[in-house]
Amino acid sequence: MSAVRPGTASHLKSAQIQSRSGTASRLASGAKSDARNRAVNGSALNTIVCVEDRPITQQGLRGLKSAVRGPKRQVEDKSYFLGLLRGKIDEINSEIGTITRQLTEKEEEDASFVQYEQMAEKLAYEIKELQGELQDYNTLVDKATLGDNITSIEMDLEDVQAANQHAEQNLEILFEDSQRRELSLKSCELELQEEQQLSEKVIQEMSGKERERYFK
Repeated sequence: MSAVRPGTASHLKSAQIQSRSGTASRLASGAKSDARNRAVNGSALNTIVCVEDRPITQQGLRGLKSAVRGPKRQVEDKSYFLGLLRGKIDEINSEIGTITRQLTEKEEEDASFVQYEQMAEKLAYEIKELQGELQDYNTLVDKATLGDNITSIEMDLEDVQAANQHAEQNLEILFEDSQRRELSLKSCELELQEEQQLSEKVIQEMSGKERERYFK
């Protein structure tokens, strides 16, 4: 039996230790990979595949492709601008309709206001007449309260009625005179208009020299 050198023995021990550690690591890694494979195979076997849920195209499963969107249209065509114009035209027509309705309502309100104003004037005139009658009755009541006899009151009433009748006659005379004056004024206006038309016609028929002498 040959003797072993101390250095050689240490080398042999280190080599044995390294081979043992390498074998252990390989065994551990192999066990881990086997466990992963078993887990994957088990999950794959336990998964239920439903073929009906998968969309089928004419090209098969390979025909499935995500839709590719094209680039956004940069230049709008004629129909696009026509659509915009039609929209604006509709908005303008709608606004015109609204303004027209508001104007019609305003005109109706103005017409109603004129009618109310005329009615108010008429009522004011009636109120004035009633106030005059009320004043007459108050006067009669005062006289009766002061002890005037009926004969005196009747005489006063006759005087008032006579004065009113005289005033009405004067008013009718003034109204008739006003009507005559208005008719006379309209007649004069018509004559003046006829004279102006005749004068314009004569001027148009004049020659250039005659017009110069006429306007000097």
